[in-house]
Amino acid sequence: MTQYCEGVPAGATLCPSTASHVGYPNGGALAGIWRDTATAAPTSATSSQIANEAIRAAAQFGNVAPESNRNAQYVIASPTGTYPDGFNAGGGFCAWHDSVYVPAYGDIAFTNLPYVLDMGKSCGANFVNAGTAGLLDGVTMVEGHEYAETITDQIPAGGWTDDLGLENADKCAWISGGLAGAQNVAFATGVFPMQTTWSNEDQACRIVHPIFGVPGPDDFAILVTPRGGFAIPGDAVSAVVETATVSGNPQAIDLSVSGVPPDATASVGSSSIVTDDSVTLLLTTSSTTPYGTYPITITATGSVSHTATYTLTVGPLPSVLDNGVTVEGIADEAGSEQFWVFDQPDPYPNVDFKIVDFTIAGGVGDADLFVRQDALPTDDDYDCASRGPGNLETCVLFPRAATRWYVRVHGAAAFSGLTLKATYPMIPVQTLNNGRRLSGLRGTAGSQQFFRLPVPQNVKKLKVTISGGGADLYLRRRTLPSPLVNDCAPIVPGQRSQHCTIQYPWAGHWYIGLYGWTDFDTLRLRVRYR
Repeated sequence: MTQYCEGVPAGATLCPSTASHVGYPNGGALAGIWRDTATAAPTSATSSQIANEAIRAAAQFGNVAPESNRNAQYVIASPTGTYPDGFNAGGGFCAWHDSVYVPAYGDIAFTNLPYVLDMGKSCGANFVNAGTAGLLDGVTMVEGHEYAETITDQIPAGGWTDDLGLENADKCAWISGGLAGAQNVAFATGVFPMQTTWSNEDQACRIVHPIFGVPGPDDFAILVTPRGGFAIPGDAVSAVVETATVSGNPQAIDLSVSGVPPDATASVGSSSIVTDDSVTLLLTTSSTTPYGTYPITITATGSVSHTATYTLTVGPLPSVLDNGVTVEGIADEAGSEQFWVFDQPDPYPNVDFKIVDFTIAGGVGDADLFVRQDALPTDDDYDCASRGPGNLETCVLFPRAATRWYVRVHGAAAFSGLTLKATYPMIPVQTLNNGRRLSGLRGTAGSQQFFRLPVPQNVKKLKVTISGGGADLYLRRRTLPSPLVNDCAPIVPGQRSQHCTIQYPWAGHWYIGLYGWTDFDTLRLRVRYR
């Protein structure tokens, strides 16, 4: 968590030494335990009751001023057989965190931690460890998730979130296996299962990271962004090499590059820089550079040496994906690899919010989806990976400008009848607020329009309605809906009035899609939640 800091621009991946980092909890993070026995725990505590309990806890621990709550969080643990805020009664969560403001106390960050064992495997039992040893897996995984998110987003959503509205633990929840998966971690008090959290520096889910800001010798970190690229022989690619002071003082460092492929050259903007600076790495291939994948090492040497790896793939251009056009009938064996390239345009450069969606679906078997900008994705290097059971996989990315994406379909098992589609709406995706009504929406037969709706935590019901005819309504969480892949579709396509209702919707961005089945110009749209 100490890699995160305040006062840096959105999108930053490394924090300068001058930034205020998350502090390391020397002596442990647990400040104390208090059992409130004044009254019995409510059977179904409301979110307000949970917040009030956090206020009582702040008073109990003597944190009655804003500065004492600045780096504190309160975990409100409920007993077995209770249903705080709908837990184990259709609420659709294992825990959540929030904050409440009290003028005298300031902002109080708290977590609603139900008795997660009551939901068994749905909340992590045996996720890491088998048998009786894994019955409590969910306890440390779920609370560790909320602890990490409170540190990086203490007053939701006023801290670190990605373009989907996901916090740093959301991005890594319920991953099994590998470096990114939940695993046992040794603590002073024993070994406990924990999930990984998102590392800005590694651009991946990780369980460990160097501690920033601790007293020690002069030391630094190095990062290359992106971590790889793809080139047809004769092309040139570039990346940014960043450095940051980890401990001690900033220092001068020398840069060198090795592992360049045959008949190619590498250069950096300056071979001598000071930590917290960055330079550009330029790799230029020639027409005779052979196909292959080349790990290129950037070495930074000062009082110590650190390296970063940029993986350059040289090869022919994969099959091309066209925007909105479905590739059908994809089939292959277990362990197979197939690649595509998608050149995403930018028809509206002045719009901040952009989205591109890659989806595979249909057929039988089990295929996985990987997407990466400017380079072929692998099992370990990607911008998005979707590896669930079956063939329905989606990657959603938020480009800032026109770019090239590489798509990899991997056979986790043999599969057939698969479809692949890349969608980049050629009109802006409009953001709507709760209660918003739009009228006079127009479009043509076959047209597509998309909207997004940010939905906060603890919403009981979400309803989207259209009337006037001419288009069909689709709804999907986190990414663009389609008639093939969605969380809600019209019961009877072509009806003049249609609605989607979601009970206890997932907190985050929901996307609304309008697909024209005829020309229309009087369509009305309304969104509301409570």
